[in-house]
Amino acid sequence: MKVIQKFFIFSFLTVIFVVGIFFMLNINIQIPLYKVANKYSKPDVKWKKILYGKYQTEYENWFSENVSFRSFGLKGMNQILYAFDSLSDIDRGKSNVLFYKDWTKRFFINEEFDNFIGKKGNLDKYIENIEYINKYFNSHNKKLIYLITPNKAEVYEEKLPLRYKIIDKLISENEKTKIRREISNKLKEKKILNIDFTPQIEHLKDKGVKVFPKTGVHWNGISASEAIRETVDKLNTEGTQIPKIEGTRIVKLKTPFRQEELDGKNLMNVYFSKFDSKYFDVKLITEKKEKKINVFSISTSFSQVLVDTLNYDMPFKKYKRYFYNTYFSVLEYKNGKNTLSDMNMGNMKNSDYEDIVKNYDILIIEHTSIQLPESHIEFVNNFSNYLRNLENKKVFTENKNIHKGGN
Repeated sequence: MKVIQKFFIFSFLTVIFVVGIFFMLNINIQIPLYKVANKYSKPDVKWKKILYGKYQTEYENWFSENVSFRSFGLKGMNQILYAFDSLSDIDRGKSNVLFYKDWTKRFFINEEFDNFIGKKGNLDKYIENIEYINKYFNSHNKKLIYLITPNKAEVYEEKLPLRYKIIDKLISENEKTKIRREISNKLKEKKILNIDFTPQIEHLKDKGVKVFPKTGVHWNGISASEAIRETVDKLNTEGTQIPKIEGTRIVKLKTPFRQEELDGKNLMNVYFSKFDSKYFDVKLITEKKEKKINVFSISTSFSQVLVDTLNYDMPFKKYKRYFYNTYFSVLEYKNGKNTLSDMNMGNMKNSDYEDIVKNYDILIIEHTSIQLPESHIEFVNNFSNYLRNLENKKVFTENKNIHKGGN
């Protein structure tokens, strides 16, 4: 027993000594951590800050992030937590299926949406604005379609960790994915074109199709290609002339084709975790017709797989994606091939709304079944107000011309 105690004491003191030496020599050895950024910078030495104790606090915060070998220790701790299914951001369910913890919680209880609809008129106002945009688009030979993408926790509920079984017994079915049901029902009441992809993806899964990778929290290329096909079919039944999706070319892979298929695994920041048994490279095969339609989409992280899938053979002439309210990506068919470009920006301006009205035939509003993002609420509100102002100016001009004619 004493030998073991001496070994641990010696190991501990050795680690402290080595870390101290490296720190004094200003040598900072780290390994990359996925989506972990340093929050603190090294504070400047100022006597006033030292006397008030502010310098000491700032230095302690900086030191905790920059002590040598910190990332090695963090990964080691996460590896231990992974063994007990208790990581901060990721849940490890049955058969090593990974879930994003925040999205799983929102599947059962969505306080953010409850607070939003709890304020009287919020949801009705949101739907009213969408209805206005829809009427404007229909009157100008354009189309709006509203897409709700699935949540892995709902599709693979049987794979969730055991503790969620207890929560499941306490939550009624009406409380689960309230966003999906509430918004879908209201859109149907207003006869606004929409697709809730969850039933379709669940149907594919029940047929034995892998629709989410074990190691990722977003859907895979198979799900995305089915979503694109259904969207195109629905738009075409409404009179839009888009080349049909004639099929998909699916290649099984042993390693991920897209980095997003590993995002759950990467977010854990552990040394060892299992890969999925198979991944897929999915390519669309579209009808050989002229591509005329330009699409603008306000979207979430689920749209990244849509862009990757469209990049091989796109039925549109142009697909411009507004990612929340952070940046644009543009996929455009030029000279017989697709080109993809990204543009960093903040909130949209009137010129951006003008661009949608003048240059795009279809507007897609996409979000997941567990979140109605603030960016989408803001976009719908601002764009509907822009269109109202356009109509008011038009009416004012017409009345002015009538008045002149009367004179």
